[in-house]
Amino acid sequence: MKRAASVWVRNNGKIVFSDRYDGEDFSIPPGGVTEILVETAELCLGFGQEDKTRCIRRLGWAFTQNNMSEALSRLGTFSFHMTEKEALAHKPSKLVGSSAPSDGETPGDPQGEPGGVVTRQPLNLLQKLAQAQPPAG
Repeated sequence: MKRAASVWVRNNGKIVFSDRYDGEDFSIPPGGVTEILVETAELCLGFGQEDKTRCIRRLGWAFTQNNMSEALSRLGTFSFHMTEKEALAHKPSKLVGSSAPSDGETPGDPQGEPGGVVTRQPLNLLQKLAQAQPPAG
């Protein structure tokens, strides 16, 4: 029988995260590490999803664009790992944004420090639309 795929999630924030999936409650305390199904991480924390709007609205963290950046910052306090050992060894980044490399970030540090995170500003909606539209001419 094939084992369900799981991911280790670390709460690098300062607030206990609690949610429910498939009829079971779970919580991740600050600094805590929990193994959850990939499907749970996708729904509850937006794992692997470029657009986190569905997750954020489901959690009730933002219902308008005005609150979206704060909600994205809250989601950015979680890091995802393939093993418990990796999750426990994770040291949250001091840089603004996510504590682990994700969309818009690449491993490495311009100062040569291994394991650092280089942050690239994410594009806002207008910038994305400008890139998608051919220049008027």
